[in-house]
Amino acid sequence: QINQAAVKLLEQAGYEVQLAGLRCCGRPFFSKGLIVQAKSLIENNIAHLDSVSADDITFDVTGAPAGVPGIVFAAPMQAGGGSGTLFGDGLLCGSGAIQRLPVVFFDGSGSATWGPGLQPQGGWMASDTRHFQGWYRDNTGPCGGGFNTSNALSITFTP
Repeated sequence: QINQAAVKLLEQAGYEVQLAGLRCCGRPFFSKGLIVQAKSLIENNIAHLDSVSADDITFDVTGAPAGVPGIVFAAPMQAGGGSGTLFGDGLLCGSGAIQRLPVVFFDGSGSATWGPGLQPQGGWMASDTRHFQGWYRDNTGPCGGGFNTSNALSITFTP
C-alpha cells in the first residue's frame, strides 16, 4: 500500500511514474530459503540496469534521409524543463555540456547505429544520468531547418 500511495502522490504532483522492467528484488524468496527463485529475480533486475563497466550500449536512429551524416549527443540536463526546445525541424531535448559522439553516415534505408564502446568518448560515470538524442542532416524537412533530431532517451548508469 505504501508503494501505491507514493505513486499516487507523485502523479498528483505532475510526475509520470514508470517501471523499468524490474520485478521483486528477491528478498522475500531469499528469506524463505528459496535461493533459486531469488536468484532468478535478481538476475532479471540486473539485466535491466545500464552498466558503465559493460560499455555495451548502442543507439539506433532511423527515419533519416539515406546517406546523410548524423551524430548522437549526450547531455546532462533536459532542455525546456523536459519539453525540449525548437531546434531545426525538431526539438532539442538535452542541455548543458553536450557531448557529441562520432559522425556516422546513415545507410540506404535511413538507419545508423552508434556503439558499443561509447563510454570513453562520452565520459559518463556510474550514477550519471545522460539524455541521448540523434541529430541528422535533412534538407527536405517540413520546416526548412536543414536538420532534424530523433526522440530522446534518458539513461541513469550503474557501476
